[in-house]
Amino acid sequence: MTEYTVFSDLEIDKESLFLNNVVSNINKNIELLKNSSDTDSEFEYSTVLSIKDRIIEYINIPNYQETKKTKIHSFQELYEWEGCINQVEETFFTAALIDITEEETIPTEEADFDINSIPNEDRLFIHEGAIFRWILGYERFPNGSKKNSSKVVFRRNARWTTQNITNANKKAEEFKKINWE
Repeated sequence: MTEYTVFSDLEIDKESLFLNNVVSNINKNIELLKNSSDTDSEFEYSTVLSIKDRIIEYINIPNYQETKKTKIHSFQELYEWEGCINQVEETFFTAALIDITEEETIPTEEADFDINSIPNEDRLFIHEGAIFRWILGYERFPNGSKKNSSKVVFRRNARWTTQNITNANKKAEEFKKINWE
């Protein structure tokens, strides 16, 4: 029986860690005593259980449970820019960038992005005028390792074409002619 102790959101001092190890050793002895047919073992078994209960009460860990900690995959952002695509070529696109990390409000940089570095499902968003976020940071993996990473995330807003704007203006003029009274 493998045991893992939950210490969620508790400050654990050296004494508690020591007592936790004692409880783990007691659990091992309980298993051995449970399986023994010796009459002295029955007395030892109940004594060990009593000691264990007192230690757990002393440690003050509610529902002393055994679990494994789960690690997750995460991304830590270091720098961020908002980009607007100015030009699209066959293998790359060029964008004007606003440095969000430095809280800038106007484009101060320009960069080229390789189209092959954009996931296939996002490539349909690559067109002049498209808005995106470029985020640099690092990924943390469940095994504890980390790697530098770059993400390009496109806005999913509808694209307004000249024709869309012309049609909207025509509709607005039609609505102006309606007698609303």
